[in-house]
Amino acid sequence: MKLKRLALGLLFCFKQQSALSQSLEDKLFMSAIQNDVESVAKYMDEGANVNYQAPGSLQTPLMAAVLRGQKDVVEYLLSRKDVVDVSIPEKDGYTPAHGAAFQGRPEIMSLLIQAGINVKDDFHTDGYAPLHRACWGRERRHAETIRVLHDEAGIDLNMPSRTSGATCREMTSNQHTLDLLSENDTTAAKNEL
Repeated sequence: MKLKRLALGLLFCFKQQSALSQSLEDKLFMSAIQNDVESVAKYMDEGANVNYQAPGSLQTPLMAAVLRGQKDVVEYLLSRKDVVDVSIPEKDGYTPAHGAAFQGRPEIMSLLIQAGINVKDDFHTDGYAPLHRACWGRERRHAETIRVLHDEAGIDLNMPSRTSGATCREMTSNQHTLDLLSENDTTAAKNEL
């Protein structure tokens, strides 16, 4: 009888701790979305799992912050690479570099590159790299993200996709991106002379 009570008591404590951890992780996730670095740090210090993946999307706090352009939280989380796993993809297999490229987040992409994240060889199973996702974008910010990938990571702007072999020029209708590609071609031609 005493053993049964002890087991039930331990189970109750475990469930309370699990609920507390879940609550901390949800709070951490929401703080990341809101760009609240102070709260993110607080919840991490209280034991929240920073690599928690939200139900449904499987986004980590880092991925959620990247997608929403929450620069301060991204910068903080990247400074904590001792506990933050920067390689965890979301439910469809996209990494933070793919998220930053698709959303057209040049400042975020720069932070990822500075943190040593390999954006050059980060091909998704669909055969596209972050460069290609930025090439699909229609805003000036997508062209700026491409510029960051080229200037800071040394990515060849003519890198083909692994499936279709298409290059950025063939994928984009964004005039800002086309101008950037032409500028890059002109610079490359001058350097060859």
